[in-house]
Amino acid sequence: MIAEWDAVLDFLFVLEELPEEVMARYMTVRLQMCVSDLRRQHRMARMSGRGRGLCDTRQEHMKIVIESFLIDGLCSNLPPHRIDPEWSADTLESIMRLHRAEFDATTSSAMRDRLAGEFREVTGQEPRAAEHHAQILEAYLHSRLAALRTLDDQHAAQKAEFEALSREIMAGVFEVNSVAPVTAPIAQVSEQLALPSPSPQKAAAEDLVLTPGVELIKGPLTYDALSAQLSAAAASDESLHRNPSEEPFGLDIAGACERSIKRAMAKGKMDARTAEARRTKVKTFCLLTGLQRVDEVQQYHIRLFDELCDLLPKNFMRSPKDGRMTWQEIRERAEGMPETALGREPGTFNAMLDNISAVLKHARTNEGSPVDPNIDTSTERRKENKREREKRNAFKRDEVRRLFEHPVWTGCQSSSRRLHAGDNIERDGLYFTPLIVAYSGGRMEEIAGLTVDAIQPAEGHFGFDIRPHDQRRLKNLQSVRLIPIHEHLIELGLLDHHARMKARGETYLFPELVPKGAAKKFARQLRYNWKKIRDAQLDGNPRKLDAHSLRHSFNAVLKQNRSVLKDTRLDILGHSGEDLNEEVYGDEEGMPFALKKAAIDSIPRWF
Repeated sequence: MIAEWDAVLDFLFVLEELPEEVMARYMTVRLQMCVSDLRRQHRMARMSGRGRGLCDTRQEHMKIVIESFLIDGLCSNLPPHRIDPEWSADTLESIMRLHRAEFDATTSSAMRDRLAGEFREVTGQEPRAAEHHAQILEAYLHSRLAALRTLDDQHAAQKAEFEALSREIMAGVFEVNSVAPVTAPIAQVSEQLALPSPSPQKAAAEDLVLTPGVELIKGPLTYDALSAQLSAAAASDESLHRNPSEEPFGLDIAGACERSIKRAMAKGKMDARTAEARRTKVKTFCLLTGLQRVDEVQQYHIRLFDELCDLLPKNFMRSPKDGRMTWQEIRERAEGMPETALGREPGTFNAMLDNISAVLKHARTNEGSPVDPNIDTSTERRKENKREREKRNAFKRDEVRRLFEHPVWTGCQSSSRRLHAGDNIERDGLYFTPLIVAYSGGRMEEIAGLTVDAIQPAEGHFGFDIRPHDQRRLKNLQSVRLIPIHEHLIELGLLDHHARMKARGETYLFPELVPKGAAKKFARQLRYNWKKIRDAQLDGNPRKLDAHSLRHSFNAVLKQNRSVLKDTRLDILGHSGEDLNEEVYGDEEGMPFALKKAAIDSIPRWF
């Protein structure tokens, strides 16, 4: 039995544990969150007069429960040796009930997912083993216990701070030794005893409202520090719908960013991936400009950001070390780099401006924050330096045929050796996704993320019902469409694959492509092999052809076919009409399926 248990442990520890520095970063943020939450809860209990005694008692009992979890391990019942003979029956019952409730909450899948999500947000790393989740849970429990134990210290520190402030004020009052006689006018006495007015800077600091749990970064301003700040803002459970004149919103950019994300996600206008992209762009803005508050942003900061972006290495944040560097350190590193390795493409930079503008607009219009209304990010937008048709090259017909002569489609050695010629054909996401793009004009992410239910019968044939779902949103409203399935795909076994996935109870047509994280894409799982295939079949791929190039070639074939109506082509591709007549007065259900089917079947068989 001991040998078997050792074997189990050896299996569990195949992966290295999470590094101490990573855990320290997470625990710092988690402890700040625990301390902030506890301080606010205790303040409300004391100042409202509701449940103060119950609050104090519960916190004492909570210390016992969490300490038991950390020392004795997680178990549903309180260990007998933890029971104090001096406890009353009511105390024992209360602690045992609390122990069970905390056990259920701590061991739930919801808690596991929540902590894993927090960990990803703070560190940028993905927990990949049971031991990693155990480390995160242990840090969470230690943070809660530490916050509970320091509550008295917090009160003592706050008391000392108020006493010091009182002495400072009173010293100013009694500094006037020669008090005016009683016969002096009241106004004169009042003038002599007037309290000192704080400096504007001090008053501003005292009046500053921040998002609950968020603190301004006083040490080195780094990407990691900003990530922790946004994580603290995301963890705040403050009401998003309140009167700002009565309950002001925090002026921190982190809080405004997270609240804008929460509102957009609640309305279905943003998914987790888009939310993470907004965070990344806002953190970059704060890092380069040194700003942390929405009321500090001025128009010249937008111009400054434009200039500094040209000095930002393109590979910034490829290494975890980048997250610990200040902007000055990043600039020093960039000094020896060629200009081609610096800056951002116009489209990327403009997307940054759009997100910064969205956060500032949200803070000003929805939260009543004092954001300069004259800020206009559009003045710094960069012009695209290529025509739309030149942004990506399209596959030529012979290049498409060469592409599908790869062993993935003609026969590979095995499921683990897809790039080497053999007798096996593995009909999975790598096999079907590029083929479907070539035969449907769909976007790679749309196809890689198809659900099993997306294949639907239609007018005696079958089609791809392209719609958003929990794991993937679409580019625009026009992206929702029904695309007929090319006959060659059916002959190659697509419907058979669909039937197998449905029989297995799978949600997605290609389950092996499901992203490992909320901010990842389905097509990301194909990236390595897809690049190897293009490089091998296209002599190193000097024209930089990609999945979107397949979509372009599909569009080009339909354009050259005069029997295919323009509206039909646009409907298949998920493009909007080019004028008001096409867009507003077209058929609300799109072009007839039969017309689209004829257009799809006009695409030649590629092998």
